[in-house]
Amino acid sequence: MTILSNIWHYILDENNNIIPTKDYEVIGKFYEDKRRIIRRTYIRNKRISTVMLCLDHDYEWEMSELISGRNQYAPNPHPIVFETMIFADGVWSDIYGDRYRTYKEALAGHREAVRMVIKEFRENKE
Repeated sequence: MTILSNIWHYILDENNNIIPTKDYEVIGKFYEDKRRIIRRTYIRNKRISTVMLCLDHDYEWEMSELISGRNQYAPNPHPIVFETMIFADGVWSDIYGDRYRTYKEALAGHREAVRMVIKEFRENKE
């Protein structure tokens, strides 16, 4: 058994619910699916991007499960699998980032990031 066989990936179903899977054929297809890109907005030289990461970024939960020995091979019931980032001038270093547990939170986070960029441009215009 390889370490990769114990890593849960998360995909979205047709209703944007998070589904855990270890089926690499399903995972591979989802990585190519355009639904992984939740929203992408361009405002002048800034790009606001919200995506599904597919891997759980809740490292605190993962470590607590490993240390305790409980269900270390069970999927996280509330994984952090969405991320919003703001990029500037085509540079791949992010200037803002936040992560979320649900599709709904990811949409709200994207809207908030767009508001932040608009506010920044308005303040710098004056």
